Formats: sequence, structure tokens, C-alpha cells
Amino acid sequence: MLTIIHGENIIASRNFLFSSIQNAKSKNQEIIKFNPQNLTPEGLITAFEGSLFGQQKLVVIESLNNLPSLLKKQIISCINQHKESNDIIIFEEKTAKNNWLSQFPNVINRLFKPSPIIFHFLDSLGIRENRKQSLQLLNQLFNQKATGLVFYFLIKRLEDLILVKEEKLTSLSVKAPWQKQKLIHQSQNFTKQQLIDFLSQLAVLDFQQKTGQLPYSFDFGLELLLVKI
Repeated sequence: MLTIIHGENIIASRNFLFSSIQNAKSKNQEIIKFNPQNLTPEGLITAFEGSLFGQQKLVVIESLNNLPSLLKKQIISCINQHKESNDIIIFEEKTAKNNWLSQFPNVINRLFKPSPIIFHFLDSLGIRENRKQSLQLLNQLFNQKATGLVFYFLIKRLEDLILVKEEKLTSLSVKAPWQKQKLIHQSQNFTKQQLIDFLSQLAVLDFQQKTGQLPYSFDFGLELLLVKI
């Protein structure tokens, strides 16, 4: 059985991956993990066909799409040959395209999409007239327990806006021309130093939260930073 877990809601998708692995462990399955650094056709075949005392296995493959084209093609062929007799999970942090998914017949497709509110929130940043709306959207996301996802996408947006300021458009996380144009327009609401400072403050907030030095909730810390923009 092959399951593909993908989508930009990485908090939900990671949680689903974790629960799937824990479920396999509860059934006494051996967990074998691969990533682009250790994934080879030979290693994958050994994982599929080699079995100690007949123990069932769960093979987890992360970031298959990051492999070179030829190697990726070989791995996909190997997966399709063995997916009926093995439990396999492919995990991708981005939304997989339909033409890529179509290479895997009879797959369980688990797509995790972020809330559209996140993108409305990100697009509202930097416009003083939208500050109240930004805070309202942020609180809606807090109510959806999406704080971790907000932080992740906020970092990505700030990094993209800094790249726009540096005129490094080819390095942006988005590729569509209309998305790039939207970032160019939004970047005009900030100076490069403002963006760098905001990114640094987010890093400090994250460090304080992880080390127990934050005197208030992480949600409130994000709100305080947002008010300063």
C-alpha cells in the first residue's frame, strides 16, 4: 500500500506522518526511512525485499521530488513494483502536481492544505490601513490552532520580500509571474532593513519560546511584533 502525504500545511502533514509511524510501531513493524541523501534503488530494493524473521515494514521516503530526474525515475519504478506487497509512505513538504501523482496508480492521496486565511493575512502585512484586519485574521488563525503554520509562512514571506529588495527574483519560493508581481508590490511597503529587523525579532521570539524565556504566550508575542510593523 502506497500513501503520499503532501501539501503546504506542514504542521498537519507532519503530525499525520508521525501518527502513521507510531501506528506502524504499535503493530511491531520495522520503520525504514529514506531521504535524498541516502536513497538509492539498491537500498530501496533491499528494504522492500529483505526481511528479518518475516517482520513487516513501513518504508518512509521523504522529499522524493528533490532527487535528480534520472534517479527519481528509477525510484518511482521501484516503488510501483513493490507497493502492493509493502507499506510505503512518500512525504513531500509541498503540494505534489497531478502529473507527478499520476505516476503512482492506486495511491492513497493525503493532501494537507493551509487555511486560505493565512494568505489573506500575509497579503495584508505592511499596509497601515490593514493593521486592524491583519490582527483580526491573525486571531482567527490562532483560534484554528495554526500558530506554528503562521510562523512558518511568515518567515517564508519575509525572506521572499527581502529577496525582492535584493532583486533576486529567481530565488523566490514562488514561481508564477502573478505571485512575483504581488511580492514586488508588497515589498514597496517596507524598507529592506525593516524586513531584516522583523525577521530577526521573529528568530528571537522563537528562541525565547523554545528556551522557556518568553514571559507571555507565543501568540501574544506574534501580535506584539505585528503591531510594530
